[in-house]
Amino acid sequence: MIQQLDMTQPAVAEQVLQVQLPAYRVEAELIGFDGIPQLRDTVQTLMQAEETFYGYAVDGTLAGVVAVEKQEDVLHITRLVVHPDYFRRGIGRSLVQYALESEPGIRKFAVSTGAKNGSAISRTRSRSKRGWSRRCATAMPRKRSCNLSSSPPMRR
Repeated sequence: MIQQLDMTQPAVAEQVLQVQLPAYRVEAELIGFDGIPQLRDTVQTLMQAEETFYGYAVDGTLAGVVAVEKQEDVLHITRLVVHPDYFRRGIGRSLVQYALESEPGIRKFAVSTGAKNGSAISRTRSRSKRGWSRRCATAMPRKRSCNLSSSPPMRR
C-alpha cells in the first residue's frame, strides 16, 4: 500500500530514516562515495524537509519511500529508497508511478544519481516508455552525478 507520509510526525520520520540509511549505504558502496548528504539525515532534518514523501508498506512495515518536489510542470524525484530487504520487488517503480499520478500538471520528471550507480541509471532508462536524456557532471570532489529526465506517458 502506498500513501503520502506526514513527515511532521517524529515516528514517521524515524521510519523513513530506517529505510533511507540502509538504502543509501548500499548506494554509497556501489559508487565508492560515502558523502551522500542523505546519509547524514536525522529525524529532525527529515521532519524539516520540504519535499512531499510517499511510502510503500509491506505487511505494515515501511519498505520504500519516494520524495518529490514540484517546480512548475517538472516533478523532481529527490529521494527514492527501498530498504535492502525489499530490493528487486518493483517497489521503487511503483513509488515513482504513484508520485507521478498523484501530482497534477506534470509534463516532465527528473531524477539524479551518482554517475557510477549504473544499475539505477540502466533500470530507470530501460523502464521508461519515453526516451531519457542524460547529463552527467562533477558536482563535488570525487563525485559525478547524472541527471535523467523524461516526459511521462500522457494520461488518457
